[in-house]
Amino acid sequence: MHQGYVWVGVLERFEDSVRLLSRLLPSFFGGIAVERAAREHARPDSKYKPPAYRTPLRSTLQKIAAENANDITLYRLAVRLLDCRLAQCGLAVASATSVLSLGRRSPLQPAAAVPLNQAFGAKRNGAAAAILQ
Repeated sequence: MHQGYVWVGVLERFEDSVRLLSRLLPSFFGGIAVERAAREHARPDSKYKPPAYRTPLRSTLQKIAAENANDITLYRLAVRLLDCRLAQCGLAVASATSVLSLGRRSPLQPAAAVPLNQAFGAKRNGAAAAILQ
């Protein structure tokens, strides 16, 4: 993931992810209104209320963690890579770093990424090459 993708995004870190995307690919996303996109993503006026569930047993959470170990490893790597790329671009972190632990109820969110060959063809150039190194 570190070498093959110019951009990595994490849904729980939507604002940070979109700011980085607009910095790395300004020709495509440079004009995006990051704050507005983040507000719209959060659905602040939504009347939807998720159903209330009992807190899962620790044994249930351990079973889920064991069955999803590779997903959790990939998620943590995506969060670290997002933080690293934000720092390399001189962008401050807008939202708190997500932490997965068995005692928390935060859902796993898939990481999104743009492969280098799609973003820049077969070669790296300009600012993106400096960010990737």
